Amino acid sequence: MNANQDIDAVVVRVLATAGPRPAPDIATLDTPLMEDGLGLSSLSLMRALVDLEERFDISLEDAALMASDLHTVRDVSTLVRREVAGSGGRAADA
Repeated sequence: MNANQDIDAVVVRVLATAGPRPAPDIATLDTPLMEDGLGLSSLSLMRALVDLEERFDISLEDAALMASDLHTVRDVSTLVRREVAGSGGRAADA
């Protein structure tokens, strides 16, 4: 497994367990975050993003979050991977 796959796996796990319908066994990168997918509220999504910041030792800038279209797990993973690559955050043992 490479670093991007490691990040993807952690992001899937964190997001899949953050909402009212935990789905760690069926969530994928293409699973929607809201309604028909994980059912995350904006608050549960923000909590999951804070969890990811702590796990990867990164800071997701408010401007990046506002400019991002976060509709699927992949969208969040792409944002986290970009921040890890740019900030030297932890990709391993997250």
